[in-house]
Amino acid sequence: MLRSIIILLLFFSFSNISFGEQKTLTSEELGKTFEKLKFKKALQKNYKRTQEDKFKDFLKKFRPFLIFIFIMIVFSISRSLKNESKKEEEEIDDSSDSTIQKSIERFKKKKEGEEILNEIDNPKSLKVKVEKEKIVRNNVSGEKSRASIPLFKMIKEKSYGYRNADYWQNSSDPINSIETEEVKGSVDGKLIYIPIKNYKTDFDGAKHNYALEQIRAMAQSVRSEAKDKSEEKEFVLFGVRYGDVKKLDDEVWVSFIDFYLDFCKSVIMREKPQGLLAYKKSCLQSSDLGLHEYQYDIGKLLSNPTFDTSSLSKDHIMVQAIEDWKLYDGGDLNRQIINSVNYVKLNDKDWLKNTFGEFEPKQVEKDFESLCLNYPLLRVIAMECPYYVELSATKAKITNKMILDYLSLCDMKGGGDS
Repeated sequence: MLRSIIILLLFFSFSNISFGEQKTLTSEELGKTFEKLKFKKALQKNYKRTQEDKFKDFLKKFRPFLIFIFIMIVFSISRSLKNESKKEEEEIDDSSDSTIQKSIERFKKKKEGEEILNEIDNPKSLKVKVEKEKIVRNNVSGEKSRASIPLFKMIKEKSYGYRNADYWQNSSDPINSIETEEVKGSVDGKLIYIPIKNYKTDFDGAKHNYALEQIRAMAQSVRSEAKDKSEEKEFVLFGVRYGDVKKLDDEVWVSFIDFYLDFCKSVIMREKPQGLLAYKKSCLQSSDLGLHEYQYDIGKLLSNPTFDTSSLSKDHIMVQAIEDWKLYDGGDLNRQIINSVNYVKLNDKDWLKNTFGEFEPKQVEKDFESLCLNYPLLRVIAMECPYYVELSATKAKITNKMILDYLSLCDMKGGGDS
């Protein structure tokens, strides 16, 4: 209200409007006034307006507009002052609200502290809820160690990688804990492992030092021999760091060396006659014998498939020489049986002796020496009997009949073994 009155007073003051009483002029005063007006008009005709007069004239003409501008300025100033006062009131309200809120929080804390003190004074009412830690049963290490053991799964298929890490499915993300009953790949409740170091095998002075590719091939041979849907068909080979092997539980884990040993024994016993021949072959090839001297003479005759010895007795020295040479020079034996015998011979030689008896390779060498002594021309005859010559042909240079007649002649004279 006060602002409105001030604005009106200013407006009328600039407009030369007066609200006082008007004075009545006499005839003399009117005459004087008239004379003054005439005088002013004369001055205006005779003299030029000064700059001040021009400015006054400008103010007279634009007085209404200047008054309006002034009123707007005053109104905007008053409005800004009003807004500032409102902000100050809001800040005061906020500060008062925050003060009240702080007071409420202090009151709550004080009340909670009193309740805690009351509970401490009364132990029966004090109840602490603690979530029990769940027991995680880890069958990796059993009772030997509670530590987590990193485990790596060996790939089943052939890898074309050139790094040791390429043989492991999860070289960048090893398994840290495992439950036996939840793992696919165990055999008879056992998990199979090999010791590794820097992702390669580490048998630390054992009788063997198989590389990763050999181990992978051996594991694959087990799967190939196993029956469909059997545990052996789907078993998983784990890699365990050498330093963690001692932490493994023997009731859960078995070394691949021992696992493969049992597998090889089962292969040999399944084909025992072939196993015996493979055992003799392994002994002959591993012994330092002089049998290589007969490779280009007697060896040719003994390896010729058309050489017929059916007329000779089974214990004849020639019949035995043929069997021994086949073992020494090769023989049609199953590769898996040969590999199994070699592995068992390396890891459990006594088992082979107990299964097949003693076999002395030196005796074979002695038998060949006796063969040459009893049949002195046999080496000369044998040079003309390579494996591709048909000895049963009647027109052959050397025939079965010629050889058998020579053997018979020597036997009758006591030089041979009949």
